[in-house]
Amino acid sequence: MMKMVKLILLTFGIWMISLHLIAQTDSFQDCGLCPEMIIIPTGSVMIGSSENEIDRKRGERLPVEATIEKSFAIAKTEVTLSQYRRFIEETNYQSVIPKRDGKCITKALC
Repeated sequence: MMKMVKLILLTFGIWMISLHLIAQTDSFQDCGLCPEMIIIPTGSVMIGSSENEIDRKRGERLPVEATIEKSFAIAKTEVTLSQYRRFIEETNYQSVIPKRDGKCITKALC
């Protein structure tokens, strides 16, 4: 359970850094139907809040500097199921879990 909480906090931290840096980044698309992508540049940002900060959320972490040491591209919005299916079909990507409840998730996987 504690590992899951740490993973969620790490993911949230990366998401917060991304939001902070998105405004400074141009977007691009590899193809017409591909998701819009942005480059998350290297950099640091403070996340969290002090214990006496107004409107502090319960369970919010204390201030800590979060750093992205290597830039990367990420979808600007959630990847749609149709975009993911197209990716699977075009790359022949093999999912770690090709079946759910004994049924194939997509034709390309089974």
